[in-house]
Amino acid sequence: MKRKLLTIILSITLLFTGMTTPTHAAEGGRTVPHYNLTKVGGNWDGTHYTLQDGTLVTDAFFFDGAYTYYLQADGTPMKDKLTYHPDGEHIIYLDSYGHEVFTNFQYCPSVGYTCYFDSNGYLYKDQITFVGDNVYYLNANGAMEQNGWFQFANGADYGYANWNGTLMNNGFSYDPWGRVVFYHWNGMVARGLITDGVNYYSMDTTDGHLIGSFPVSTNSTPTPAQPTPPSACVHNVIAHWATRVLQEAWTETVTKTVTEYEDHVIDDDDPSRDLTIEWQMKRPDLPNIMEYIIYLTETTGYQGNFHHIQIPVTKTVTEIIQHDAITEEYIDYYYCLDCGEIIEP
Repeated sequence: MKRKLLTIILSITLLFTGMTTPTHAAEGGRTVPHYNLTKVGGNWDGTHYTLQDGTLVTDAFFFDGAYTYYLQADGTPMKDKLTYHPDGEHIIYLDSYGHEVFTNFQYCPSVGYTCYFDSNGYLYKDQITFVGDNVYYLNANGAMEQNGWFQFANGADYGYANWNGTLMNNGFSYDPWGRVVFYHWNGMVARGLITDGVNYYSMDTTDGHLIGSFPVSTNSTPTPAQPTPPSACVHNVIAHWATRVLQEAWTETVTKTVTEYEDHVIDDDDPSRDLTIEWQMKRPDLPNIMEYIIYLTETTGYQGNFHHIQIPVTKTVTEIIQHDAITEEYIDYYYCLDCGEIIEP
């Protein structure tokens, strides 16, 4: 009995409410019809779509010539819903009018943040996107970053998002702690050794703050001087390369704030009811949230109408970073293959 209930509950998290054929997302989803009023004809009264033979269209996408809708099991458009596409893989959004969102930013009340949907209507996750001269980042949860300093989903790179979601990407500036950093064109903070052709800049390999700088060598590699008579050798030379240390290896202690996301289950009928917190407080003896939902189903008749959200948790961590020495290659002398003479550059 528990296994059957668990299968039903897991399916609910990945489905449209009211669909006729529930399918778990991991199974690849399913295909539903797409109707185009301008091609198929029929009647659309703004609430229901019927074919020319009077058949009510349900569980299908419908295009009225201007907007795309998803018609539920009762034939009405799904509205104000962030949900899985029937394919079980992509996430789409139907706004308060039932219009599917394409190629646009959209605030989604059910999760409390702004998302971006591409030309297919699919949610962007862990993607950088450009609109005009502005660059934006949609994080691993699909939320547009817009609250200052953040870490990209790769766990390595950092960036800074303004209140309107635009990323800093204008070269040298500051991080929230007043340290100099360099923001690349794509909004990522530079790490390691960079140069503007005049100076080298050593940027911390963890969070990108400026450690030090030194000028690019202006000593170009000279052509070896050619000997004059009485020597008759014209010097067929090869360069001998060596390595010099520009900065010795060093250790740095870094304290930083990181944001991690916890998965919480929210009751669809009562958005203020966090089932995850409820489980942790009332039945911590149960091994996971799904077991708690099974418990609610068996003891209270709970119908399993819920959705998942990601809640940010801020933590302060201290790391000791070992930086490698900064070195460069240079030519320290030339060797004449013909006469064996060593020539200083």
